Amino acid sequence: MKNVYRKLIIPGLLVFFLSGIVRAEDVDLDKIVVTPSRIEESSGDVGRAVDVVTSSEIQKGGAENLADALTNLTSVDISNYGGPGTDKNIRMRGSTSAQVLVLMDGRPINNPRDGQVDLSTIPLENISRVEVMHGPGSSLYGSSAMGGVVNIITKNPPREGQKMELYSSFGTARTYVERM
Repeated sequence: MKNVYRKLIIPGLLVFFLSGIVRAEDVDLDKIVVTPSRIEESSGDVGRAVDVVTSSEIQKGGAENLADALTNLTSVDISNYGGPGTDKNIRMRGSTSAQVLVLMDGRPINNPRDGQVDLSTIPLENISRVEVMHGPGSSLYGSSAMGGVVNIITKNPPREGQKMELYSSFGTARTYVERM
């Protein structure tokens, strides 16, 4: 009976006391990208060029709209048709703005009439991250993704403390911006 206690209790106490000394270290996980193959993959395992812009990067950059946040990405050209309140469209790798598919949480938001998206109308406060897949994605997304795909991932709404804000700005030459 004493041998049983020695074999069980002493190693058990040893493990108990040593567990307080050994601590788990923080582990940095890879960014998860959904866009290229429509399944979650690590950003290092993706076979094509994908840029991920997080909400913290957008805030640090001081962007006023989504077009400003995407301006510095490689092979992305933003068509800016004037000051505040005017259209801001995206073109990639020499394509037209109608050939770039813009998704919000995986659903297309391109205008069915002309295929364009005004990036200045998307509020930055709701964006968790933006995934930009460069190059043709028509084999996965159809003919509207010849230039590339932009997938906007929104934040989950808070359970409490929800509020609505209205933003309105007026300028010269009858320019105005209104957002909710």
